Amino acid sequence: MKEEKAFLKQWMKDKREQELLHRSGGDRIKKTMCVFKDIITGK
Repeated sequence: MKEEKAFLKQWMKDKREQELLHRSGGDRIKKTMCVFKDIITGK
């Protein structure tokens, strides 16, 4: 559970950074969301 929290914290930090880059790299956010969904659904 601790690892999950740490992962989520890091992911939220990365997400914020990626939102700042969104204007130049929207694809990166989409890729990250796909990976994140896969992790959550256990794929």
